[in-house]
Amino acid sequence: MSSVVLSCTISEGSNHYHLVILGGPRDLLERVSNISHPIVSFDALKSATFMALSYYPHSKDAKGLFLMLTEEILNSEDRRRQRKTEDLANFKKAVGLAIGDLLVRANKTEDGWLYRSLSKKNSIDSLIKGDTFLHVIKGLERLGYIFVVKGGNHSKPFSKAGSFGPGLATRYRATSSLTEKAQGFLKQSESIGKHFKRLPSLSVVQLKSASVRNGRDKEEGKIIRLKPSEKVSQLKADLKAINTFLYDQNFEGMEFYGLKRIFNEGDRSDFYWNMGGRLYAIGESHYQWLKKEKRLDIKINQEPVVEIDINASFLRILHGLLSYELPTGEDIFAMEEIHREVVKSWVKSTLGHTGFHNKWPPKAIESIQKAEIKRPKSLTYKSLKPLIFKKYPVLSDWPNCGIRWSRLMYEESEGIIEVMRHLNKHNVPALPVHDSLIVPRSARELTKTTFRTVFEHRFGVEFKFDVSSKV
Repeated sequence: MSSVVLSCTISEGSNHYHLVILGGPRDLLERVSNISHPIVSFDALKSATFMALSYYPHSKDAKGLFLMLTEEILNSEDRRRQRKTEDLANFKKAVGLAIGDLLVRANKTEDGWLYRSLSKKNSIDSLIKGDTFLHVIKGLERLGYIFVVKGGNHSKPFSKAGSFGPGLATRYRATSSLTEKAQGFLKQSESIGKHFKRLPSLSVVQLKSASVRNGRDKEEGKIIRLKPSEKVSQLKADLKAINTFLYDQNFEGMEFYGLKRIFNEGDRSDFYWNMGGRLYAIGESHYQWLKKEKRLDIKINQEPVVEIDINASFLRILHGLLSYELPTGEDIFAMEEIHREVVKSWVKSTLGHTGFHNKWPPKAIESIQKAEIKRPKSLTYKSLKPLIFKKYPVLSDWPNCGIRWSRLMYEESEGIIEVMRHLNKHNVPALPVHDSLIVPRSARELTKTTFRTVFEHRFGVEFKFDVSSKV
């Protein structure tokens, strides 16, 4: 693997360095700022974790450190106008959260790299908005408390000098100046967790408008500003309780920054917090993005995990909501002379849409191909419809019932949250992945029982579950 020696002199106190980055091609390494280590691993930069701005000074000593650093940053600024009272309060809060994240990360790993985009649109999940965060970063960098590796242009990588790489956000790391100053304030006999506590995310509930089709393109729904209400307060309180419980758990193989709930089609006239509502992991990179085999490498409280999926979730929920009996047989997708994966892809692509397709959608074709099945060309989406209707009469009534993907998703999410609450009462942490839960291996049977009890009580039909593990 090649290395690139960049012609820049870095100073920290009396030390001067030339930067060497190992493992990165030249065009990915065009700009680097304030890296005090003479050798930086490109892999270390890539493995940085998200700077969620979630740790705040908790102990008396940590608060003392925070007040001193805040004063230093404010005195170092060259501003013509003083900040308004509210802006100053937000700035101070940002300083506390930034140093919290930096020091907690530095305590966990020697590399200690964090990443966070400087784009304003990426501050939705944060208590701190983009401009405020940028001023804090500049202040910490100006005083020599952080190293910074500039990020790349997400939309147009390599469009101009200074881009770090395609889709890679700016990286940050505490300098020895910051860690040594922290050591002077904090009692070393106590863990870093005694000094900095995790703060639940503000935007744990989000509302989006309906997506809009423009020809073949689909424009995702826009975020709708929430209006204060008793319902919104209750939804936030529910998520806070779930997050608070999960923050107290130990996770290996992933970083956990909290969960949020996203509701969809909020601009529909018949919307009342009953569309969408799935749980999503907070952060620009999280465990839900991992492939299942990687998710199974996660450990919860030092214990291996299993992932338990609801078998044919939307299809079973629809049968329950419309009071239809499920088809008989062990495998709900089994049909004579037609491979189950073809049937499954048809049903999933239909119930995940607003109506029946005219032809096989790309994702359905991809699923069939992934299963290494040769689909006869004569087996079109339309030609399969009457056979599907015979197997699942509920789908022939589906277009007229008003229950679409967003309502099915809502009903599923309500069930998932109820299962999580029950498990939490038994001190069992559970990580949701849409229609599945990741739980410690020892909680496998309890989770299956809880799943079955909750979902069969809610919908009045039989539910089955698929268990994945590495053991």
